[in-house]
Amino acid sequence: MRVLPSRRRLLWRVAFLVVLLLLMAQSLRVINLEQRHRDERIEADGLLAEARQRALRDDLVATSAAAELERRAPDGWGDAGQIVRRLRDDLLQRPDLIGLPGVLGGRMAFRPDDVHVLNDRWVLAGYEDGHISGWGLFEFSFAGEEIHWRPVESSADEPEEPR
Repeated sequence: MRVLPSRRRLLWRVAFLVVLLLLMAQSLRVINLEQRHRDERIEADGLLAEARQRALRDDLVATSAAAELERRAPDGWGDAGQIVRRLRDDLLQRPDLIGLPGVLGGRMAFRPDDVHVLNDRWVLAGYEDGHISGWGLFEFSFAGEEIHWRPVESSADEPEEPR
């Protein structure tokens, strides 16, 4: 086996290290691009989920229900979307309508993302206290600028027995 002079051997080693570094840099670029692509996909999925959530939050069963809601609401309350937000915000301030006590120190409250205006008379709303959850159907009516609520039906999970 022939031994290369030390200078030549050093050049080959440096060239090998440069090629190795270039390959590693390219691999890191590819990994970063894949990670950026995954992050962008996750962000896009999140934005899509938020858009769906907003659509569900402000949903009405049909356009005719929206028109009827606008007709029944007090003057100046805006379009159906604004009325829905006002109904939702008002209901969120009324945990007394749930009619169930919290368990294990919890306090019953409506879940903001689970308040759905079904039509010009009914709202379906989810509630919880951190231990049990449920759903309620509520009838609403307008009296001047006020919203009057009447619980119609409610269903809740049974609390778990402590172990």
